[in-house]
Amino acid sequence: KYIPILMVTGMNDTDLIHRAFEVGATDFVIKPVKLELLVYRVRYMLRSSRNIIKLAESEERLASAQRIVHLGNWELNPVTGMFWGSEEMLRILGMAQISPFFSFESFLFTVNPAERHLVASSLANAFKNKSSCCFEFRIKRFDGTLHAVRLQGHPDTTVAGNVPRISGTLQDVTEMRQVEDNLRMLKEAVDCLPIGITLSDINGNIIYSNPSEAEIHGYTPEELIGREASQFAPQSHRKPFTPEQINNMGLMKRESINIRKNGEEFPVQLTSLAVRCSDGRCLG
Repeated sequence: KYIPILMVTGMNDTDLIHRAFEVGATDFVIKPVKLELLVYRVRYMLRSSRNIIKLAESEERLASAQRIVHLGNWELNPVTGMFWGSEEMLRILGMAQISPFFSFESFLFTVNPAERHLVASSLANAFKNKSSCCFEFRIKRFDGTLHAVRLQGHPDTTVAGNVPRISGTLQDVTEMRQVEDNLRMLKEAVDCLPIGITLSDINGNIIYSNPSEAEIHGYTPEELIGREASQFAPQSHRKPFTPEQINNMGLMKRESINIRKNGEEFPVQLTSLAVRCSDGRCLG
């Protein structure tokens, strides 16, 4: 489809020229043809063809990247209401079989009914105030499933101050929100445990403490963030782990002494576990 075609004809017929372009001709010349002119026409066509191929390759790379991150791009003409969406944008909306050009009303139809006003008013404000917008909402695909998406838009303002279009991106964040919801449920469960839980980084600094852990030691959870976990123990009981010990650590249980914020010492049973990621690195 990228091969340039030059029609060489002895017929100076307008209808014939239209037919030639309709069936895919790139250009045409009428006989008699000057050889020098023909050479330059062919060179120009070949150069244009190479540029078109490079553009197509660039668009394919962009489309591939968009598929990987579930992110499409779009453009809206706020005056005519004409909407354009990239291939990945249409896939996210569940509209992969339709033309990339459609009306803004058709786009709104894919939005969860309870959130259509949010989408319409946010884009209208971006157009009116010539400002960027970023918000999340849900779309209802033709198969009935709800997907969470994040829309970002920016008005393309001309030198004269007009806004001929608003362009932006749409990203499917359904999986990210599901992971966040699962982590939120896990955190709520850990927060409710009647035993103390502390997460420390590889250097032993506390990055999370549940309410029970903080209360046992007389602190609030916020006061413990950034402190060294070894400060829970009296000076005589502090035996920091070396990186080698942490890398070789399995599940370890022991009894020790901890100290409260007011200096009071009390006996504890400690359970420690090194957490590793898939490549074997220790996270803490």
